[in-house]
Amino acid sequence: MEAIANKPVAEQIKILKDIHEHLTVTAKIRKYRLTDTQSNTAAGSSSNATKTELDKAVTGSFNSASQWHVKQGEIDRVLIRINKLKAMQAREKELDQLGEQCKKLTELAAQTKRHIGKHFDATNKAEEEAYDVDSWLADISAKRTTKRKFDDMLGKAEEFTALCKKLKGEDDEEMGSG
Repeated sequence: MEAIANKPVAEQIKILKDIHEHLTVTAKIRKYRLTDTQSNTAAGSSSNATKTELDKAVTGSFNSASQWHVKQGEIDRVLIRINKLKAMQAREKELDQLGEQCKKLTELAAQTKRHIGKHFDATNKAEEEAYDVDSWLADISAKRTTKRKFDDMLGKAEEFTALCKKLKGEDDEEMGSG
């Protein structure tokens, strides 16, 4: 059995089925012999067989019956082993299917991660662009403020120049009249 256990499951099942078939045939042959021996014993008793012949026939039939039960036990053990191997083969198939599902889920997770990464990158880019726009707007606002200040200063300078001209003009009049 140990040599069988080292082989692939499918081959183990085939070997055990062959053993089962062999044991079944052997058991049927022994059962037939048991039945045949019992009928011979019955025939022998009617033909005035000696007591020792009858004892031998009866003992032989009991030995055959016990051997048949032993073989039946072997058959049962082989059937149990076949069923265990079939269950193992089914579990191997389930594990293979689960492995395939895991591969698919891993690929799906990788795709999802890439997809999220793309959206994250797009979000970061949009935030950077929004920051750039905010900076630009702040810069424009600062320039407008500076321009207003400059315009105010220019206006004051023009007023000052006009005032200076006016004062100079008054000075010229005073000097001219005086």
